[in-house]
Amino acid sequence: MVQKKPALALLTTLFFVMVMSLLLTQSMKTLNKGVSHLEKTNFMLQSLIIQDDILKFLKSSPYIKQINDQVTLDMFIDTLSSVPLPPIDGLAVSFSAKSAANGLNINIIKDHKELQSLLIHYLATKYNLNDPQFLIDLILDSTKGEQDYYKTNIFYDYPNFYRDHIESNQHLKDLVGYYVAQRDDHTILKVPFEDIFTYQDNNSSYKMDMNYMDEEVWSILVPEKDMYNAIYDIGGVSKDDDLQSIGLTKERISFIKKFATYNNLKINIEVLLTKDDEEAIMSFDYDLNSSKGENFEFYI
Repeated sequence: MVQKKPALALLTTLFFVMVMSLLLTQSMKTLNKGVSHLEKTNFMLQSLIIQDDILKFLKSSPYIKQINDQVTLDMFIDTLSSVPLPPIDGLAVSFSAKSAANGLNINIIKDHKELQSLLIHYLATKYNLNDPQFLIDLILDSTKGEQDYYKTNIFYDYPNFYRDHIESNQHLKDLVGYYVAQRDDHTILKVPFEDIFTYQDNNSSYKMDMNYMDEEVWSILVPEKDMYNAIYDIGGVSKDDDLQSIGLTKERISFIKKFATYNNLKINIEVLLTKDDEEAIMSFDYDLNSSKGENFEFYI
């Protein structure tokens, strides 16, 4: 039975992709009927048709319920990214899918002193930041809510900035820009923050999936060991014993489990639509357990 499971999962996923392809081809045909006569704003509205069709299909598909571990999730992500969608009258749609549980929630840094210290060490040693403490202070000021005293002057210079959470990668880029202006330190621009952080609510129960955590995140949490490749070498982790087998202590495992779990079935789907000179990019996260979409983003 163990040997048959991947084959069954692959067959199920391939069938799912076939149905997805047919659905989106029909959706593309519907969308394409009006696009040639639409202005940019209407192209945006029509593009949402495809996103809505994807969500409805994900929620109603019985095959989704068979994705329940790292093996089936890997197959689903890899296969979904290869959905065959030939252009229809100039309208092209392409997919990409990845785990949505690979980054650290930046809005919880304020609650964990040890994590703050690890981030400072990471920024100072791996990217040679001149003043990593100042960046952490900017993050803390931007996520701790209204305070009588702030560590930095950012709200004097930008009083309209949020003070209780960092909402997006662009928001963090604004903080990084402020850091550069205040410290004249351009080395920070080399830090791949888009791979490190996600932007969940302060009260979110979100945790990373250890099997999909970005290499940079592992470098922060366990700087003394190449955890990313160690986990790859043993084919993934599903229990504490797996982490102990590659050299982690119980104390370190307990610390990591504050931020990560062994199996978070959440994916990020990005859809790119192009027609002539128009382009739309849609992105959202989908929780395979709760059948809910979240963190919707749209660019045109």
